[in-house]
Amino acid sequence: MVIALFCNFTIDIVCLNGIAKIQIGGPAYYASLALNFMGEKSTLYTAIGKGIQKKKLKMLQRTNINLENIAFIDELPTPLFIHIYWDDKRKSYIYNETKLDEYYQNVKINEKDIYVSFTFREVKEDILYKLTQNKNCFLDMQGFLRYRNRYGLIKHKEPSIALDNFRYIKVSEEEIPNLKNLLQRAFSCSVEEVIVTRGARGVHVYSRKGIVYKLDLLNKNNNMRDPTGAGDVFGAIYFATRTKGASIPESIMKASLFASLKVNLGEHFGKRTIKNIMQLSKRQAFQKIKIDDFLI
Repeated sequence: MVIALFCNFTIDIVCLNGIAKIQIGGPAYYASLALNFMGEKSTLYTAIGKGIQKKKLKMLQRTNINLENIAFIDELPTPLFIHIYWDDKRKSYIYNETKLDEYYQNVKINEKDIYVSFTFREVKEDILYKLTQNKNCFLDMQGFLRYRNRYGLIKHKEPSIALDNFRYIKVSEEEIPNLKNLLQRAFSCSVEEVIVTRGARGVHVYSRKGIVYKLDLLNKNNNMRDPTGAGDVFGAIYFATRTKGASIPESIMKASLFASLKVNLGEHFGKRTIKNIMQLSKRQAFQKIKIDDFLI
């Protein structure tokens, strides 16, 4: 199995515990590293603009990630995000919108499994619709829920993107304006599972069969770490495990573990291998979990 990644890179300024740092980020970075960490092969389809040098992608080399389809376009701006974290809250700002329509209009893919995650409407919905027809697709809706005010602060709105081609969709609880409306839309289309991540509090997965799978994190950990990219890691691992035939609870557990590893390992995520996972898991932020199944 080779997963095609339709994602973009970003430059992130992360402000945490009174310290600001600049780093490469975006779904393209975190999803591809997560799949490689898991031992899965992927092909990355994206274009990179100015601000990200090729040498910055060295962590992605000598991995299971096919980088041959990445285009480097000097005149293309790279999205700049500023993430400010305090307590359990976050504010995000975006500058430099990137349009990847031309790249994706000309891309040709052979993979049947596609993971889609953009940060701020980088691709028009009609182009994405054509590329995902008759495929097994996962959509992280974050980029299609966002708009910004005149200061660049990210706000959220009801999504208009067609969901017909997607088997799985993921949203963050803090970003979806009306979950009930989304569930009705999703299950009237081809969507089988709606994943709602809840940050450090866990995840809920709503199934077309009328079952909600809940993983609630019970212990409280006030040691603030950088959560940037954890949602991308969760989504990629969940999609890979479900596509390979794992159950929903098993996929939730594995994806949650990898997302927690990302938070705890920080910039070292991706430098380890799956062989380290049991040792590393002892450092995670949750020791007690609860999974409930019940009808919607």
